[in-house]
Amino acid sequence: MCWSIEISLAAACWGYSVSVYLYYRNYSKRDPWYSLFLATFTSTQILDAYFWWLEANSNVPDTIPCTEGNRFVSKYIIGPVVFFQPVVLAMFPSDAFRPLRPLYLVLVAVGCTIPMVLCGCTTLWHHADEFTPKGDILYCGIYPPIWIVYAGIALWAIGAIAFIRPLIAGLDILVVGGTVLLLLHFIDGSIVLISKMCFYCLLLSVLWLLEPLNPCLPPGDQERANDFGGELSDGASSQNPSGNLVVHGSPTIMVQGTLAQTAFVYVPMQQFGKEC
Repeated sequence: MCWSIEISLAAACWGYSVSVYLYYRNYSKRDPWYSLFLATFTSTQILDAYFWWLEANSNVPDTIPCTEGNRFVSKYIIGPVVFFQPVVLAMFPSDAFRPLRPLYLVLVAVGCTIPMVLCGCTTLWHHADEFTPKGDILYCGIYPPIWIVYAGIALWAIGAIAFIRPLIAGLDILVVGGTVLLLLHFIDGSIVLISKMCFYCLLLSVLWLLEPLNPCLPPGDQERANDFGGELSDGASSQNPSGNLVVHGSPTIMVQGTLAQTAFVYVPMQQFGKEC
C-alpha cells in the first residue's frame, strides 16, 4: 500500500488519471460523480507523499519530524480532505433521501472539526510489519480508539446506502471498503490506520473502469429509477384500463390511482439479458 513516496505519487497519478477519464467517459450520469469521489480519495496520496518526503529529509531515520508544515497539514488539511468524501456522497445525482442530506452534512462538518481540535503532528507508527519496515503513517500522531473508526465507517456507509442509486452502485463502494479493511486486519492486526486505505482508491478505479461490463449498472439511456422515489430516466406516463398510472421507463413503476394511496409497485425488468 502507501509505504513510500514513490508508491504514494504513483497511486496519485493513477487515481487522478482515471478521474479525468471517468469525467469524460459519459457512460452514465454516475461517471462525473465517480470522477469527483475518486479524486477526493486520491488526494490522500498527496498527503502521504508529503509526509514520506518529510521522513526522507529527516535527520533521524524512520521519523517524520514535527515541523510547522507537518502540524498545519495535520490539523487543517487532513480533516477537510478526508471528510470531503462523505460530502461527495451527499452530492450523488439522485433524489433519494434528499431532505435528510443537510442533517448528514452537519454530522460531517462536526466530524471534520475533530482533527482541527485534537491533532498534533503526523508521525510514524512502528510495529513488526514486513510490508512497511519503516512504519505506517499515523495521521495527527493519534492512534484512534476503535469506536471512532467504527463511527467513521458508519458515516460513510450511511451516505453510500442512503443517497446512491441504483443501490448496487453504493454497495460496490462498501464491498471494496470492506475488502480493504479485511486486508488491514490480516496484515496489521488493526483497521485504525486509515493512512493505509490508499489501496481503496486503486480498487475503486478498477471497479469503475470495468463498469460497462456490469449488466446490473446500465448506461445513461437505461438508468433505473431511484429505489426510494426520485428521478426517472426517459420516463413517460399513461393510464392503463384499471385506472392506475403507469410510468414507462426502467424499471416500470405502477402508482395506484387514488391520491391517498402511496405505494409503489416495482415490476421486475431484465437488463442486458439478465435480472439484477
